[in-house]
Amino acid sequence: MQDLKQKTKALSLSNKVIFTGRIPLEKLMDYTSIADLGISLEKDSNLNYKYCLPNKLFDYIQAEIPVLVSPLIEMQNIIQKYTIGSLLRSHNPAQIAMQIQEIFNDQTQYSVYVENTKKAKKILCWEEEQKIVKNIIENLK
Repeated sequence: MQDLKQKTKALSLSNKVIFTGRIPLEKLMDYTSIADLGISLEKDSNLNYKYCLPNKLFDYIQAEIPVLVSPLIEMQNIIQKYTIGSLLRSHNPAQIAMQIQEIFNDQTQYSVYVENTKKAKKILCWEEEQKIVKNIIENLK
């Protein structure tokens, strides 16, 4: 952490990079909602990650924030179905930075992502999921 703080200072990025430490769950959405892009960089290192759907992806959607995520199976399905962001092409830091710039440089596409998150958040939420769960439970009887 200290190395990152020193590098941030050396690169004159202190006005852009904030180290908050751990954030309590009840305050997390306050931070998430002011972001311009949600990022999820998981790697396909085992079956758990290969099929993962991190909670933060749904937090970004609920906050109406476009995303840049790893092309793991389930995340890729959501990104492609709802067109809410881009799939990561590489985990190389320079490539990630370039892809982030591409997203922000294409304001037309970025606006489409934002509008699509507004639609996706109505579908990808507990209120809709509970209907599915309830139906499954009722069919077990």
